[in-house]
Amino acid sequence: MLNWSKGQIVSNQLDFKVLHLSTSHAGGAGIAALRLHRSLFAKGVNSHFLTLENSDFHPQANELVVTRSLFEKFLSKLTALLSNNLFKSTYFTLFSTPVLTPSRLAKSGFGQDSVLHIHNWFNLTSIRQMRLLLRNGYRLIVTLHDQRFFTGGCHYSLKCDEYIRKCEKCPLLPNKSLNFVIRKNHKNLSDLVAKYNNQIIFLAPSKWIESEARRSSILKGSKILFQPNLHTEFEIELNHSEKSLGTNYLDSFSVGVASMDSSSPLKGSDYVLKIMEVLGSENDNFLLKQLSQYPQTKEGYLNFWREIDCLLVLSRADNSPNVVHESKVAGVPIIGTNVGGIPELLNQSFDFIFENDVNLVKNVSRAIIMISKRSQAMPKEIDLRYESPNSRGNIDGFLKLYSDFN
Repeated sequence: MLNWSKGQIVSNQLDFKVLHLSTSHAGGAGIAALRLHRSLFAKGVNSHFLTLENSDFHPQANELVVTRSLFEKFLSKLTALLSNNLFKSTYFTLFSTPVLTPSRLAKSGFGQDSVLHIHNWFNLTSIRQMRLLLRNGYRLIVTLHDQRFFTGGCHYSLKCDEYIRKCEKCPLLPNKSLNFVIRKNHKNLSDLVAKYNNQIIFLAPSKWIESEARRSSILKGSKILFQPNLHTEFEIELNHSEKSLGTNYLDSFSVGVASMDSSSPLKGSDYVLKIMEVLGSENDNFLLKQLSQYPQTKEGYLNFWREIDCLLVLSRADNSPNVVHESKVAGVPIIGTNVGGIPELLNQSFDFIFENDVNLVKNVSRAIIMISKRSQAMPKEIDLRYESPNSRGNIDGFLKLYSDFN
């Protein structure tokens, strides 16, 4: 069933209704979805956010949680366990246990006049349920937080380009006996998009994923709009923070890693350890600070950004990481890899970008030492920190999108 936080429903003045769907309020897609909803709501949009029930989530007005039955939770755990076991070089989502149906939505006041904005749909909805929603007349906006919607199940295809043609025999799948699921997923998504093309809009947070989506066999004929994620909520929180950012370079220099999965090779965890070894041999004043080790509270999150002097984003695959945008807001220089949507967010006057090759550890170590010797902090104007100001999310783009789609 769907439960409203504190029973509080607020209808704002703009006449269209948007429901943001995300499996979680955390993680890249969940954070982006919640920040977008709260920014829209503050602007007077009749915006709502829906996620699976979680003890760490404390919903505010117009924020909805899905309470699942014991059986639904059991099935969800099975699909989550399978996904975790399939993770080797990249993440896979082959199955999803849906709990969101057209009847549930309608009973909760979200009829066909509502625009459904899907951010992360694992164990929340499924391809079959999306087909039912579209058949019932709903309109969908899907943010491509990864490549999942135009592959057979992988979140990042790395060097594989089978999605351009058809995903059949996945070279990244650890268990080859599951290739039939890859084929089925690809076909079902292809059929869904082809049949209901006029009812779906896809949003690309980065130019990179926009290009990849347009190359794919599934989305090549779809309406795809470049629309960077919005981080107004984080800007407000950080600007209202009482403590100043940054540490004293003379005492120590803190290197930040913001990935919540600090052991993930996809996020470059193995590089980080080697880099800190190199820095330790040079000077013992270099400290590693990982977001995953801070209290999972708003204050803990802000403390991380207050205390680091540069951020490492050494992913082997990535789209438009929230942490890069947050680093821009906080005035923290970035050292990133030349993959996915990372390069288009960086400003070479302030940040460093390197190829993911055999020289990465050496190059990043040198860059950290160079940043530590800078005599002054980054400029305060947020737009100057981006190579292109268009890389920064703008709420006006979302307002026009929802208005035109109604």
